[in-house]
Amino acid sequence: MTGRKPQRVMDFKKYGLVNIKDKKVLVNIVVSNNEQIKGITEGWPDGVDVRIIEGKQPNFVPNVYGFFADLEEDKFDSRWIMKMDDDSCTDVNGLVSNLDRFYDSNGLYYLVATLRRFESCHGSEHDVFATYNQILGDYCSVIPLLTHEIECCVVSNAAIKKILSTKVSKQLLEKRREIHGGATDVALAFAACLAKVYPIDCPFLTHEPLIHEFSLLKGIRNHIHLISRDEQGENFAGWERCSKEAFNLLLKVIEGENSEIEKQVMGGRYLLETEDSLKTYKFLEGNIVIVKFDHPFNWYENDGVLFVLNKGETIHRLKQDEQGDLREYDFVLTRID
Repeated sequence: MTGRKPQRVMDFKKYGLVNIKDKKVLVNIVVSNNEQIKGITEGWPDGVDVRIIEGKQPNFVPNVYGFFADLEEDKFDSRWIMKMDDDSCTDVNGLVSNLDRFYDSNGLYYLVATLRRFESCHGSEHDVFATYNQILGDYCSVIPLLTHEIECCVVSNAAIKKILSTKVSKQLLEKRREIHGGATDVALAFAACLAKVYPIDCPFLTHEPLIHEFSLLKGIRNHIHLISRDEQGENFAGWERCSKEAFNLLLKVIEGENSEIEKQVMGGRYLLETEDSLKTYKFLEGNIVIVKFDHPFNWYENDGVLFVLNKGETIHRLKQDEQGDLREYDFVLTRID
């Protein structure tokens, strides 16, 4: 995390970890180059404690690996540890509940958001691979086929302890902490493989901004990524961030407050009739729109405009007229109950 983007820091404190409920979370914030981030330990949700990890390197990548290398096996008592970027959002209670339901913290689990083979990923980590690949030993011949996460991973208590207690895995982490550049989502997975803990895809995690699949919107994803207000950043330059409207939808869902217009529209059923279409829309609480002959959409109101989104993309910008109908340009959603 960096203080160079103060809005990103503020947003992550508000929206990065949500729906905590009775869960307890320790956030380890890795900062680099002796940076001081104003107010970083304040303003977090109840149930979230914060610890600042001051990396010795000026670059965040080796500092992240240094954090894992410095974990003490006999003092690590968390059931799960999760690595994530600060432009992400995690439904904490939903994720922990799913981890406990479908996995076991006493098992050897390295769960990832989107498996990727090393051979299919080109760029920064390939550039530094030659400086640490000799530690991989016999694994070098199969490295192209080994997998790692994109952005996020969740590792069980047993798996972390296995990694830390495996000599060659620990050597890899110690070596990787000395190397500048690269990415944070490759070498940790390799260290896990050396300990015979292999990454597996987790359906509750995604590196993409799939807000319409987020669990607070009745979807299956407990962790989503690329959801900051920023323009395209230096990381994941080839991936699209969510739209401004989709980001506002996420904030609306998290904050859970309905405007007067939303209260008037909620529960209503509307008819859309055009030359080639006849559909009914029912606007439900929880920002869900049930559409006859289609999959559910999402909706919210902002500044007098009612946005309807299909898979994160805005398809309607509606305004309520005096009769209670919803209008946009040359068509109208007529209220029928």
